[in-house]
Amino acid sequence: MAQSPIEQHRTRFAEDPDAQGAFDFLEEHWFMEADWSALADLYRHRLTAPSLADRPRQRAQIAMRLGQILEERLSDAEGATRAYTDAVRLAPRLRPALQHLRRLYAGRRSWEMVLQIAEQEILIADAPEERAQLYAEMGDIWLRELGDEDQAKQLYARARTESGGERAREPEASDRDEVLGRIAAHERLERIGEHLARQARHLDQLRLGRDRARLGQPLGALRDVDGMVAHPLQVVGDLERRGEHP
Repeated sequence: MAQSPIEQHRTRFAEDPDAQGAFDFLEEHWFMEADWSALADLYRHRLTAPSLADRPRQRAQIAMRLGQILEERLSDAEGATRAYTDAVRLAPRLRPALQHLRRLYAGRRSWEMVLQIAEQEILIADAPEERAQLYAEMGDIWLRELGDEDQAKQLYARARTESGGERAREPEASDRDEVLGRIAAHERLERIGEHLARQARHLDQLRLGRDRARLGQPLGALRDVDGMVAHPLQVVGDLERRGEHP
């Protein structure tokens, strides 16, 4: 009994993963049939083709396709991670594979790997806006996930430098504005914290003046660490208005 066309191509490709015609036919067939497991097996076998041994870019593209099938159709995160990693090993500048890897590691909350991959992306990103976005996302991780505000601030500053500072506030530069908006929000919070700290120090000076007044000690002029002077009479007046008497 004669084999069907699909069986003929399957037999041919099983014997020779270099059979380009059989590969093209089977790839389209399994895709149209939504047979994702068969398509994944097709890509795995294609990666063993002798003719591709010295063609890393083509092998990387096939590994990339395999990763997408495993991730998006078969929900195999581990297999997809291996496939994307192979793709990057074969073609280190294959940024889509890096982006998929970064998303997968973020889903696992593997922040160290996410940061390492983002650094690789920065090295190959062509546009300053892309580098600015990556620096800002790294800053978000250090701030929100790892709790390191100083490291986050350094990365936000680098994002601002890449985006051109205030010049980035152009109507067409929406991505830049988004980055600068996060930086501005962070800096506003920092200014609020500094203001509250100054108020706390000033209150400490007022309490010190009240205690000295109660002990009958000479008050002199009280100067806080910011150089603001609280005169003894002002201290006593503030205390009286608050209902506290020395």
